[in-house]
Amino acid sequence: MIRALARNALRGLRALAAEPDPLAAEPDERAMLTWFAPKIARYRALGARIADHVRLIGELDSVNPHLIEIGDYSVIGKGSILLTHGPIKGARPVTIGRFVYIGFGAIVLPGVTLGDHCMVGAGAVVTRSAPAASILVGNPARVLRTLTADERTHIEDTLRHGRVFGRDANRPDVARA
Repeated sequence: MIRALARNALRGLRALAAEPDPLAAEPDERAMLTWFAPKIARYRALGARIADHVRLIGELDSVNPHLIEIGDYSVIGKGSILLTHGPIKGARPVTIGRFVYIGFGAIVLPGVTLGDHCMVGAGAVVTRSAPAASILVGNPARVLRTLTADERTHIEDTLRHGRVFGRDANRPDVARA
């Protein structure tokens, strides 16, 4: 019996080793999207409206996922959650625009709408809606400032091509890939 379990475990490990690691290769959009596809498909089946090219690493509310809408090329970071229900105000929709980046461990509460090109800092608790091109930080989250046109273009380019955020300190005109 123990030998049979060990054999099956080795077969599983060999199968995993034969599969390409989606994170090890050059960031290819198709590979990245297939990595997130099972989670996105699960939430879409529950009624969430998730656009194409979304990177969903965090979680969505499992009680009322049909009240969540996420725009194209948005990123929901690891440990983040979009909530649509609460004990006092009940169920309310959450809308995330296009090219929105929600950082690690952020919480978006019911009734919030984030406009296009918004960036939410790590650990922020978003309690109110924010206009397009806003940077939100803190608990409760507040608008730190508005993104410039150059920064919006950089975010669009970065999220479209699956690259890392940031600028090269030695060459500020070139985005880090």
